[in-house]
Amino acid sequence: AFRILGEWSWQMKSQRIVMVTNLVENGKRKCEPYWPDEGSKQYGEIMVELLDSEPTSDFIIRSFKLSKAGEERLIKHLLFTSWPDHGVPTQAAPLIAFRKKVRSFDHLDTNDAPIILHCTAG
Repeated sequence: AFRILGEWSWQMKSQRIVMVTNLVENGKRKCEPYWPDEGSKQYGEIMVELLDSEPTSDFIIRSFKLSKAGEERLIKHLLFTSWPDHGVPTQAAPLIAFRKKVRSFDHLDTNDAPIILHCTAG
């Protein structure tokens, strides 16, 4: 999964990936983890290294270093963990806080790169 997403992120020079689905919901796999839980992992031509993981009650912020052909880039992965499958959050406050957190990294996008956003359906 990261092989495709990583290549797309690399080509688009995206520095943020926003994910609004959990890996497992109601006992069913919804998304394969496309990042290393610790250390680094090779995905095609891209080496992905987990630098930091900051869990909160409603989301997880991860920092990665991507390396390809001697070039390195930093990327933020923001996972909203409070979005229910086939529904909407019952409270607005966690979603608003998540949006603020996503926007707090606007300074990273020095090249007008798009934010990659995905859910269970893609």
